Amino acid sequence: MRIVYTYALVQHAVYQTAKELSMYTYVYHVAGIGDINAGIQDAGSAGTEQFNSDVESVVSFYEAFQSGDISGMSYDGTTDPVDILKNIGSVIVNEGSRELNNQFFDLIARPMIGSYIGADSAGNSADERLSLLRVNGGLKGIDLSGSSFFEDGNAIDIVACYTIDPLFPLDIVPEINLMNRAYVIGMSGSNIFD
Repeated sequence: MRIVYTYALVQHAVYQTAKELSMYTYVYHVAGIGDINAGIQDAGSAGTEQFNSDVESVVSFYEAFQSGDISGMSYDGTTDPVDILKNIGSVIVNEGSRELNNQFFDLIARPMIGSYIGADSAGNSADERLSLLRVNGGLKGIDLSGSSFFEDGNAIDIVACYTIDPLFPLDIVPEINLMNRAYVIGMSGSNIFD
Protein backbone atom coordinates (compact mmCIF):
# COMPACT_ATOMS: atom_id res chain seq x y z
CA MET A 1 0.00 0.00 0.00
CA ARG A 2 2.87 2.36 0.79
CA ILE A 3 4.40 1.83 -2.65
CA VAL A 4 1.07 2.45 -4.41
CA TYR A 5 0.52 5.55 -2.28
CA THR A 6 4.01 6.87 -3.08
CA TYR A 7 3.51 6.25 -6.80
CA ALA A 8 0.17 8.11 -6.77
CA LEU A 9 1.65 10.98 -4.75
CA VAL A 10 4.59 11.47 -7.14
CA GLN A 11 2.33 11.07 -10.20
CA HIS A 12 0.03 13.81 -8.90
CA ALA A 13 3.03 16.10 -8.28
CA VAL A 14 4.55 15.41 -11.71
CA TYR A 15 1.24 15.99 -13.52
CA GLN A 16 0.48 19.22 -11.64
CA THR A 17 4.02 20.49 -12.31
CA ALA A 18 3.67 19.79 -16.04
CA LYS A 19 0.28 21.49 -16.10
CA GLU A 20 1.61 24.57 -14.29
CA LEU A 21 4.67 24.78 -16.53
CA SER A 22 2.43 24.64 -19.59
CA MET A 23 0.70 27.81 -18.36
CA TYR A 24 4.04 29.64 -18.13
CA THR A 25 5.05 28.66 -21.66
CA TYR A 26 3.09 31.54 -23.15
CA VAL A 27 5.57 33.94 -21.51
CA TYR A 28 8.41 31.74 -22.78
CA HIS A 29 7.20 32.19 -26.36
CA VAL A 30 6.11 35.85 -26.14
CA ALA A 31 9.45 36.88 -24.57
CA GLY A 32 11.24 35.32 -27.55
CA ILE A 33 13.14 32.73 -25.51
CA GLY A 34 11.53 29.96 -27.56
CA ASP A 35 12.76 31.56 -30.81
CA ILE A 36 16.30 31.92 -29.42
CA ASN A 37 16.31 28.29 -28.28
CA ALA A 38 14.94 27.12 -31.65
CA GLY A 39 17.57 29.18 -33.49
CA ILE A 40 20.38 27.61 -31.48
CA GLN A 41 19.02 24.13 -32.08
CA ASP A 42 18.53 24.74 -35.82
CA ALA A 43 22.02 26.19 -36.24
CA GLY A 44 23.57 23.34 -34.31
CA SER A 45 21.62 20.57 -36.01
CA ALA A 46 22.95 21.28 -39.52
CA GLY A 47 26.56 21.17 -38.33
CA THR A 48 25.81 18.11 -36.19
CA GLU A 49 24.35 16.24 -39.18
CA GLN A 50 27.41 17.07 -41.29
CA PHE A 51 29.73 16.01 -38.45
CA ASN A 52 27.91 12.67 -38.10
CA SER A 53 28.10 12.15 -41.86
CA ASP A 54 31.83 12.89 -41.80
CA VAL A 55 32.36 10.41 -38.96
CA GLU A 56 30.50 7.71 -40.93
CA SER A 57 32.70 8.44 -43.97
CA VAL A 58 35.88 8.17 -41.88
CA VAL A 59 34.72 4.87 -40.33
CA SER A 60 33.84 3.45 -43.78
CA PHE A 61 37.20 4.60 -45.13
CA TYR A 62 39.03 2.99 -42.19
CA GLU A 63 37.09 -0.30 -42.50
CA ALA A 64 37.87 -0.50 -46.22
CA PHE A 65 41.54 0.24 -45.53
CA GLN A 66 41.66 -2.35 -42.74
CA SER A 67 40.08 -5.06 -44.89
CA GLY A 68 42.70 -4.48 -47.58
CA ASP A 69 40.11 -3.68 -50.25
CA ILE A 70 41.33 -0.24 -51.31
CA SER A 71 39.79 -0.33 -54.77
CA GLY A 72 36.60 1.49 -53.74
CA MET A 73 38.09 3.76 -51.09
CA SER A 74 37.03 7.36 -51.24
CA TYR A 75 36.34 10.03 -48.65
CA ASP A 76 33.26 12.13 -49.35
CA GLY A 77 33.26 14.12 -46.08
CA THR A 78 34.34 17.63 -45.19
CA THR A 79 37.99 18.36 -45.97
CA ASP A 80 38.31 22.06 -45.09
CA PRO A 81 39.77 22.32 -41.54
CA VAL A 82 37.70 25.44 -40.80
CA ASP A 83 34.48 23.65 -41.74
CA ILE A 84 35.49 20.62 -39.66
CA LEU A 85 36.04 22.89 -36.64
CA LYS A 86 32.69 24.59 -37.26
CA ASN A 87 30.94 21.21 -37.35
CA ILE A 88 32.64 20.14 -34.11
CA GLY A 89 31.61 23.47 -32.58
CA SER A 90 28.02 22.87 -33.72
CA VAL A 91 27.98 19.50 -31.95
CA ILE A 92 29.32 21.09 -28.76
CA VAL A 93 26.87 24.02 -28.89
CA ASN A 94 23.94 21.73 -29.68
CA GLU A 95 24.72 19.34 -26.82
CA GLY A 96 25.62 22.21 -24.49
CA SER A 97 22.35 24.04 -25.12
CA ARG A 98 20.39 20.83 -24.55
CA GLU A 99 22.24 20.19 -21.28
CA LEU A 100 21.78 23.80 -20.15
CA ASN A 101 18.08 23.59 -20.98
CA ASN A 102 17.77 20.35 -18.95
CA GLN A 103 19.62 21.84 -15.95
CA PHE A 104 17.45 24.95 -16.06
CA PHE A 105 14.38 22.71 -16.24
CA ASP A 106 15.59 20.70 -13.22
CA LEU A 107 16.07 23.91 -11.21
CA ILE A 108 12.46 24.89 -11.90
CA ALA A 109 10.68 21.52 -11.90
CA ARG A 110 12.15 19.90 -8.78
CA PRO A 111 10.95 22.57 -6.31
CA MET A 112 7.55 22.59 -8.04
CA ILE A 113 7.28 18.82 -7.66
CA GLY A 114 8.25 19.21 -4.01
CA SER A 115 5.55 21.83 -3.48
CA TYR A 116 2.90 19.52 -4.93
CA ILE A 117 4.11 16.62 -2.78
CA GLY A 118 3.88 19.00 0.16
CA ALA A 119 4.26 18.39 3.86
CA ASP A 120 2.52 15.56 5.63
CA SER A 121 0.20 15.86 8.64
CA ALA A 122 3.18 15.62 11.01
CA GLY A 123 4.77 18.69 9.41
CA ASN A 124 7.53 16.83 7.56
CA SER A 125 8.78 18.58 4.41
CA ALA A 126 8.34 16.99 0.97
CA ASP A 127 11.91 15.69 1.15
CA GLU A 128 11.38 14.17 4.60
CA ARG A 129 8.01 12.81 3.51
CA LEU A 130 9.53 10.97 0.56
CA SER A 131 12.36 9.69 2.74
CA LEU A 132 9.82 8.33 5.24
CA LEU A 133 8.04 6.65 2.32
CA ARG A 134 11.41 4.97 1.62
CA VAL A 135 12.23 6.83 -1.62
CA ASN A 136 16.02 6.58 -1.86
CA GLY A 137 17.44 10.10 -1.60
CA GLY A 138 14.09 11.74 -0.86
CA LEU A 139 13.23 14.58 -3.24
CA LYS A 140 16.80 14.68 -4.57
CA GLY A 141 16.50 10.97 -5.35
CA ILE A 142 13.96 11.71 -8.07
CA ASP A 143 15.87 11.63 -11.36
CA LEU A 144 14.50 14.08 -13.94
CA SER A 145 17.28 13.56 -16.52
CA GLY A 146 14.91 11.75 -18.91
CA SER A 147 12.67 14.81 -19.08
CA SER A 148 12.59 17.25 -21.96
CA PHE A 149 11.55 20.86 -21.99
CA PHE A 150 10.60 22.32 -25.39
CA GLU A 151 12.94 20.08 -27.36
CA ASP A 152 10.38 20.14 -30.16
CA GLY A 153 9.34 23.72 -29.44
CA ASN A 154 6.06 23.00 -27.62
CA ALA A 155 6.14 19.88 -25.46
CA ILE A 156 6.92 19.49 -21.79
CA ASP A 157 7.71 15.88 -20.97
CA ILE A 158 8.44 15.22 -17.31
CA VAL A 159 9.89 11.79 -16.57
CA ALA A 160 10.53 11.16 -12.88
CA CYS A 161 12.47 8.00 -11.99
CA TYR A 162 13.14 6.91 -8.43
CA THR A 163 13.83 3.86 -6.29
CA ILE A 164 11.85 2.64 -3.28
CA ASP A 165 13.23 0.32 -0.63
CA PRO A 166 10.27 -1.93 0.29
CA LEU A 167 11.56 -2.44 3.89
CA PHE A 168 10.42 -5.95 4.52
CA PRO A 169 11.67 -7.72 7.65
CA LEU A 170 13.39 -10.24 5.40
CA ASP A 171 15.35 -9.16 2.36
CA ILE A 172 13.13 -11.10 -0.05
CA VAL A 173 11.99 -8.18 -2.20
CA PRO A 174 14.67 -6.03 -3.83
CA GLU A 175 14.45 -2.29 -4.29
CA ILE A 176 11.73 -1.24 -6.71
CA ASN A 177 12.42 1.22 -9.53
CA LEU A 178 9.42 3.36 -10.50
CA MET A 179 8.77 5.97 -13.16
CA ASN A 180 6.08 8.63 -13.37
CA ARG A 181 5.48 10.65 -16.51
CA ALA A 182 3.44 13.64 -17.61
CA TYR A 183 3.42 14.99 -21.16
CA VAL A 184 1.73 18.29 -22.02
CA ILE A 185 1.79 20.74 -24.88
CA GLY A 186 2.58 24.28 -23.82
CA MET A 187 0.55 27.33 -24.75
CA SER A 188 2.46 29.13 -27.46
CA GLY A 189 -0.13 31.74 -28.38
CA SER A 190 -0.24 30.50 -31.97
CA ASN A 191 -3.23 29.03 -33.67
CA ILE A 192 -2.96 25.25 -34.00
CA PHE A 193 -5.11 25.32 -37.12
CA ASP A 194 -2.66 27.44 -39.15
